[in-house]
Amino acid sequence: MPDGRRRHAKATPRLVGGTQTQQHRLNRAPACRKAADQILELGLRASRALDCRGVTRVDFRLDPEDRPWCLEVNTIPGMTPTSLVPMAAKAAGLTYEQVVQRMLDLALEEARRRRMTVPTKA
Repeated sequence: MPDGRRRHAKATPRLVGGTQTQQHRLNRAPACRKAADQILELGLRASRALDCRGVTRVDFRLDPEDRPWCLEVNTIPGMTPTSLVPMAAKAAGLTYEQVVQRMLDLALEEARRRRMTVPTKA
Protein backbone atom coordinates (compact mmCIF):
# COMPACT_ATOMS: atom_id res chain seq x y z
CA MET A 1 0.00 0.00 0.00
CA PRO A 2 1.44 3.37 -0.92
CA ASP A 3 0.99 4.98 2.49
CA GLY A 4 2.07 1.85 4.37
CA ARG A 5 -1.12 1.72 6.46
CA ARG A 6 -3.05 -1.48 6.89
CA ARG A 7 -6.53 -1.48 5.46
CA HIS A 8 -9.47 -2.98 7.29
CA ALA A 9 -13.03 -3.78 6.39
CA LYS A 10 -15.91 -4.86 8.58
CA ALA A 11 -19.26 -6.31 7.62
CA THR A 12 -21.89 -5.63 10.25
CA PRO A 13 -25.41 -7.00 10.01
CA ARG A 14 -28.31 -4.71 10.79
CA LEU A 15 -31.88 -5.55 11.66
CA VAL A 16 -34.55 -3.94 9.50
CA GLY A 17 -38.25 -4.73 9.43
CA GLY A 18 -37.86 -8.22 10.78
CA THR A 19 -35.16 -9.31 8.35
CA GLN A 20 -31.43 -9.35 8.71
CA THR A 21 -29.55 -7.50 6.00
CA GLN A 22 -26.02 -6.25 5.75
CA GLN A 23 -24.85 -2.79 6.71
CA HIS A 24 -21.21 -2.15 6.02
CA ARG A 25 -18.53 0.06 7.40
CA LEU A 26 -15.35 0.15 5.39
CA ASN A 27 -12.42 1.84 7.08
CA ARG A 28 -9.83 3.04 4.52
CA ALA A 29 -11.10 0.23 2.29
CA PRO A 30 -11.48 0.38 -1.49
CA ALA A 31 -14.05 2.81 -2.82
CA CYS A 32 -15.09 0.24 -5.39
CA ARG A 33 -18.67 -0.91 -4.77
CA LYS A 34 -17.86 -4.36 -6.19
CA ALA A 35 -15.19 -4.91 -3.51
CA ALA A 36 -17.57 -3.68 -0.78
CA ASP A 37 -20.29 -6.05 -2.02
CA GLN A 38 -17.79 -8.93 -2.04
CA ILE A 39 -16.79 -8.21 1.57
CA LEU A 40 -20.44 -8.08 2.65
CA GLU A 41 -21.18 -11.38 0.92
CA LEU A 42 -18.11 -13.02 2.49
CA GLY A 43 -19.18 -11.77 5.92
CA LEU A 44 -22.63 -13.26 5.50
CA ARG A 45 -21.18 -16.55 4.23
CA ALA A 46 -18.78 -16.74 7.19
CA SER A 47 -21.64 -16.19 9.66
CA ARG A 48 -23.79 -18.81 7.94
CA ALA A 49 -20.94 -21.33 7.74
CA LEU A 50 -20.61 -21.10 11.52
CA ASP A 51 -24.41 -21.31 11.95
CA CYS A 52 -24.45 -17.97 13.76
CA ARG A 53 -27.73 -16.50 14.94
CA GLY A 54 -28.71 -12.91 15.66
CA VAL A 55 -26.19 -10.16 15.06
CA THR A 56 -22.56 -10.80 14.15
CA ARG A 57 -19.63 -8.64 13.12
CA VAL A 58 -17.10 -10.07 10.68
CA ASP A 59 -13.67 -8.43 10.48
CA PHE A 60 -11.52 -8.52 7.37
CA ARG A 61 -8.05 -7.35 6.45
CA LEU A 62 -7.30 -6.30 2.88
CA ASP A 63 -3.97 -7.31 1.42
CA PRO A 64 -1.96 -5.00 -0.87
CA GLU A 65 -4.01 -6.21 -3.86
CA ASP A 66 -7.26 -5.38 -1.98
CA ARG A 67 -8.15 -9.05 -1.53
CA PRO A 68 -10.19 -9.53 1.68
CA TRP A 69 -9.02 -12.00 4.32
CA CYS A 70 -11.40 -12.93 7.13
CA LEU A 71 -9.87 -12.32 10.55
CA GLU A 72 -12.74 -13.28 12.83
CA VAL A 73 -16.47 -13.67 13.24
CA ASN A 74 -17.58 -11.86 16.37
CA THR A 75 -20.80 -13.40 17.70
CA ILE A 76 -21.10 -10.86 20.51
CA PRO A 77 -20.45 -7.48 18.88
CA GLY A 78 -20.36 -4.39 21.08
CA MET A 79 -23.52 -2.57 22.05
CA THR A 80 -22.09 0.67 23.44
CA PRO A 81 -23.21 3.92 21.78
CA THR A 82 -19.98 4.01 19.73
CA SER A 83 -20.16 0.34 18.66
CA LEU A 84 -21.00 -0.68 15.12
CA VAL A 85 -24.35 -2.39 15.80
CA PRO A 86 -26.01 0.67 17.39
CA MET A 87 -24.44 2.88 14.70
CA ALA A 88 -25.87 0.67 11.93
CA ALA A 89 -29.26 0.63 13.65
CA LYS A 90 -29.25 4.42 13.89
CA ALA A 91 -28.38 4.69 10.19
CA ALA A 92 -31.39 2.44 9.48
CA GLY A 93 -33.64 4.74 11.53
CA LEU A 94 -33.86 2.53 14.61
CA THR A 95 -33.32 3.66 18.18
CA TYR A 96 -31.05 1.75 20.53
CA GLU A 97 -34.12 0.47 22.37
CA GLN A 98 -35.73 -0.71 19.13
CA VAL A 99 -32.68 -2.67 18.03
CA VAL A 100 -32.31 -4.32 21.46
CA GLN A 101 -36.01 -5.24 21.43
CA ARG A 102 -35.67 -6.64 17.90
CA MET A 103 -32.66 -8.71 18.95
CA LEU A 104 -34.65 -10.11 21.89
CA ASP A 105 -37.64 -10.84 19.65
CA LEU A 106 -35.44 -12.69 17.15
CA ALA A 107 -33.86 -14.73 19.95
CA LEU A 108 -37.30 -15.70 21.26
CA GLU A 109 -38.48 -16.62 17.77
CA GLU A 110 -35.40 -18.79 17.30
CA ALA A 111 -35.95 -20.49 20.66
CA ARG A 112 -39.56 -21.20 19.76
CA ARG A 113 -38.51 -22.48 16.36
CA ARG A 114 -36.11 -24.88 17.97
CA ARG A 115 -38.70 -25.68 20.63
CA MET A 116 -36.21 -24.99 23.32
CA THR A 117 -37.42 -24.70 26.88
CA VAL A 118 -35.97 -22.47 29.50
CA PRO A 119 -34.69 -24.60 32.40
CA THR A 120 -36.61 -24.05 35.61
CA LYS A 121 -35.22 -24.29 39.10
CA ALA A 122 -36.27 -27.42 40.93
